[in-house]
Amino acid sequence: MKKSVVLWAPFRGAVGTRQAVIATANVLSKNERVIIFQLVDEWEPYRVEFDSKVEFETIFKHKFFRHIGRSNTFHRRDFFLLSIVAIPLLAFQLRRYKADKLIAMLLVAPIILASTKLTKTSLYISVQGSPAFLLDSYKSRNIYFRLENLVREKLWYFLYRKAECVFCMSDITTDKIKQRFHQKFSNVVTLRNPLFSATQQVVEKKPCFGSNFIFVGRDSHQKNFSLALEFFASIDSEYKSLTVYGDFNGMTVNDSRIRFAGYTENLWQEEDVKGSIHLVTSRWEDPGHAILEGLAAQVPTLIIGNSSDFHFIYASYQVPIYGCSADAAKFLVECNEVYTDSYLRQVSEMVASDYSIESYSKNLRDLLCLA
Repeated sequence: MKKSVVLWAPFRGAVGTRQAVIATANVLSKNERVIIFQLVDEWEPYRVEFDSKVEFETIFKHKFFRHIGRSNTFHRRDFFLLSIVAIPLLAFQLRRYKADKLIAMLLVAPIILASTKLTKTSLYISVQGSPAFLLDSYKSRNIYFRLENLVREKLWYFLYRKAECVFCMSDITTDKIKQRFHQKFSNVVTLRNPLFSATQQVVEKKPCFGSNFIFVGRDSHQKNFSLALEFFASIDSEYKSLTVYGDFNGMTVNDSRIRFAGYTENLWQEEDVKGSIHLVTSRWEDPGHAILEGLAAQVPTLIIGNSSDFHFIYASYQVPIYGCSADAAKFLVECNEVYTDSYLRQVSEMVASDYSIESYSKNLRDLLCLA
């Protein structure tokens, strides 16, 4: 009889974790029974990307709940509150399916609380990002954010230790968690997300001229879009352009050379993208799926900002990193000498290898103790 694995990763909006969940389900479905628990309807548009053997269980089936989490008014906190309300229903479904293993990737606290009495179900947690309470930048934010992250840290301390294993996407986060909790978390390991297949084809880039830029993300403190605008303003070229991809609903700027394109499927195959420089100004990432995807697609990448932990990840790929927009602007004079075809191809191969589905499959099965 096949072992059963439940995956839990409810989300709203465009998140990098989506591809990781799909890859994880498809990897495990080859030998195990896999069930995706969705809170409302978040996985419906992506069912065709899952192996046909993957099953789905919806917690709230009424069409009324499909509107929750879609409004910017609540910044998806209503979706989080719904996941708390779902705890009794989650517990019921977990007992119904009698899963051998449970992997939680997003909105982790509700599923942990729902599974506390299921001693035969092994719990695994995949941390999709750097926990906010580890970040020094949050100490300077308002009292709401400080209080919210204090609660998160307490939940981590009391709940995450219940897991058989906690997966982090980078060694940096793994080490910081161990240090933060004074080595009381002996179950924390690094497991890089599966983003690329060894068989996928990388489309060659167009020549880079150094005056066209893209920005990928959303209007948030983390992405630090104001620094991107500052950098763009410092570029002395009448032919420059900046195309912004992602969730920037309602934002306008007084510059016709800046265009907001919204969320775009298959972004890295767009001709305009392949002929531009990917501008990254994030305050933190872990490691940043959009950055990795851009490098794998051979899109030139430029990182600007004060030293951040995630910079070490990209320094290993020799990505240009500058502390301020003025220094970055000077570098663009030499960009075509640095962004050579051989450099971009080499970085693409390194990134694709480090975050391959094939290596993830082997490492995940080893950590889950699956044959």
